[in-house]
Amino acid sequence: AEKIWKFDTDILKTGNGCRYDLEIPGTDSRLRTLQVIKAIFTDSHGGKFIVGSIRDITCRIEAEQQKTLYSRHLVTAIEQERSRLARELHDVLGHALTEQSFGLKLLQQTIPEKSEQTIAALEQLQNSTQLMVKSLQRICTSLRPSLLDELGLSAAVEWLAEEMSSKYGIECN
Repeated sequence: AEKIWKFDTDILKTGNGCRYDLEIPGTDSRLRTLQVIKAIFTDSHGGKFIVGSIRDITCRIEAEQQKTLYSRHLVTAIEQERSRLARELHDVLGHALTEQSFGLKLLQQTIPEKSEQTIAALEQLQNSTQLMVKSLQRICTSLRPSLLDELGLSAAVEWLAEEMSSKYGIECN
């Protein structure tokens, strides 16, 4: 009642309308949220009255809370999937590319007569493999930086700021 009285006296003093929400106990012991909109009305004789409308917005508030919970759940699921995907890419493809790199080095050492063309082809394969490893590391980091899981959010943000500074010349603090 005090809150309503304050709003009403402010409306009468200033002549400006207002909008506010009230939480009141409902008949089912749940809190109900009411949206109150009030304005000043002056009749043809100069009398001033407060007119308004009250609307129960409890369902809308509950729906917004459900959307917020769903959004949080969705973000968590996406982050878990990104983490799983980054880990799997790192473990499976990283292992395969490392194995390929060692195989190429072994092949380079075991070929008895090496022509310049063979050496160049093996070096090209080795360089391509190293590029794939770097690309894989970049993809895994962009999916889910391992730094985030290992050292936490502040370390990951510091790393990101340093990356932005070095990559784009933007000073980040």
